[in-house]
Amino acid sequence: MFPIRCLVLFVLVSVPGAIGAERGAVAALESITESNLMRHVRFLSDDSLEGRASGSDGNRRAAEYIAGQFREIGLETGGTNESFFQPFEIGLNPELGARCKLVVTTKEGEVLLQLNQDFLPFDHLDHGAGKGRLMFAGYGITAKDEGYDDYAGINVSNKVVLILRKQPREGRKDAVLKSTPSRPNTHAYFTTKLANAEKHGATAVLIVDASAKREDVAEMANGRPRRLGSSEVELPYSFVSYATASNWLAQVGQSLPAVVKGIDEAQQPKSFDLKVSVSLEVEVKRDKAVINNLIGLLPGSDPSLKDEYVVVGGHFDHIGFGNNPTDRGKTERIHNGADDNASGSAAVIELARAFTSLKKRPRRNLLFMAFNAEERGLLGSRHYVNKPTVPLTNIVTMINLDMVGRGASGLDIGGVGTSPGFKPMVDALATNFELKVKTNPGGKAPSDNTSFYNKNIPVLFFYTGKHDDYHKPTDDWQRIDTAEIQSVTRLAYLSADRIANGAERPEFRKSDGNPVRRGRDRILLGIVIEVGGSGPGVRVQSVMPRLPAFKAGIRPGDVLLQFGGGEIKEQGDIARVLQRHKKGDKINGVLKRGDEQVKVVFEL
Repeated sequence: MFPIRCLVLFVLVSVPGAIGAERGAVAALESITESNLMRHVRFLSDDSLEGRASGSDGNRRAAEYIAGQFREIGLETGGTNESFFQPFEIGLNPELGARCKLVVTTKEGEVLLQLNQDFLPFDHLDHGAGKGRLMFAGYGITAKDEGYDDYAGINVSNKVVLILRKQPREGRKDAVLKSTPSRPNTHAYFTTKLANAEKHGATAVLIVDASAKREDVAEMANGRPRRLGSSEVELPYSFVSYATASNWLAQVGQSLPAVVKGIDEAQQPKSFDLKVSVSLEVEVKRDKAVINNLIGLLPGSDPSLKDEYVVVGGHFDHIGFGNNPTDRGKTERIHNGADDNASGSAAVIELARAFTSLKKRPRRNLLFMAFNAEERGLLGSRHYVNKPTVPLTNIVTMINLDMVGRGASGLDIGGVGTSPGFKPMVDALATNFELKVKTNPGGKAPSDNTSFYNKNIPVLFFYTGKHDDYHKPTDDWQRIDTAEIQSVTRLAYLSADRIANGAERPEFRKSDGNPVRRGRDRILLGIVIEVGGSGPGVRVQSVMPRLPAFKAGIRPGDVLLQFGGGEIKEQGDIARVLQRHKKGDKINGVLKRGDEQVKVVFEL
């Protein structure tokens, strides 16, 4: 990162009009500091908030903290009833109800399948039912731009569809639907498949995992429905077991593994009638809780643009004690979510502070939002766009910050294809920082920008990538890259400033794309580092099996002193070395084991 004096000079010289010195822009930019950002990250990711799970006391305290910051900064209330809060109701602790049934009707009669053994519903509906002739529809994908459509040649209107999980040739370079080995194409998402079935007139959807490393229903079942994520589709949706689906295909002379192999090899659909009828009913019971989004308003300075708004937001909830019910109540299993997404919440707060400090405010209004229940399927942002506090047609752009604190692998900015001017703007502004910036055109991602993009609003999504601590108890504040979070937040400031002061509102362009986001297709060393160590080196807390550290003989308690020829002071140093290498490379290291220094070689 450039020293601040060089950075500010470069901004004013190389990006004409991006910010104006007459508005105190230099001071506003400089007010976004590592210490201010980390003050919020440390509070929001403290153990006392117990992971900020939506509906918990820690989540409520986090909301009150953000509201207090908005009040201190001087924002106007933008929520409900002249407050910063926008309340909405969610369901907690979903459990399968007694009315969950899957009935198969053949010439011989009806067969009632077994819940948690033969089928397992998803959690998106409190109650729903659908029935009809059962049709096999391949992977359930319609991707006309790529020339692939599982629904071509079959009519599933008022019928039930059986589809495959994932996508043809997932992760392979020769796949028609582009992806990475660990990042599927958006057409492979559960939610995309469900929406596509609804579009084709299906009454219910059954899905089977027939992949090489398949997860069967009995392994998923724990008395709870399967998590789906963000979906407003009201079709009943359920997993069925591999054995159940195989039997259905066998009854019409087809072999499930042979059908899957044929589709994958030819990358051509094979869909057909299974000649049975099914009836699916799902019921999910939940506890109800009222939680809040946070909304603060900074009015614009141009009367002619008084009805236009730029939204700057990020979610503040996390996953509490984790997704495994057996972990609940164990304080050592708190998932603090420092990066996900205390980092983005801190950025939103400090962006609000920076813009409010200007003597002359931006021309357009700025709405600063902290969304709740993102981890439960973008529920907070979905609630906002369905119950907006300002007309959605007046929102000119939404800027989303989600996981912006671990930038060793660079910065992804998604959504640059959702408005014609976004990519050249971002490319120009990014030159002011020593950030490895990669842009993606697509406006969709598993984050809150998707809710706004789905309402035809241009979006930008700032994100520094997944890491080994993602959704783990080790995502603590000590692991935030403080220099990176400052640079990312400052770049977001310049982007918001340019849009808020632009002569024309950004023009929306449809750009679904495939947001293959940085950090998923990465090289892992396979160690978890203890936080709060005093150095030198970093102490290994645990070692993951089958990964390079395990193969090199690393043990818990070892202290890694050198890696790739340089000294190691923090986890970010390891990540930066890995970024320079590829699979198959060998990296030398030095560690301390007891009183001895040991040389090791990591083969990636």
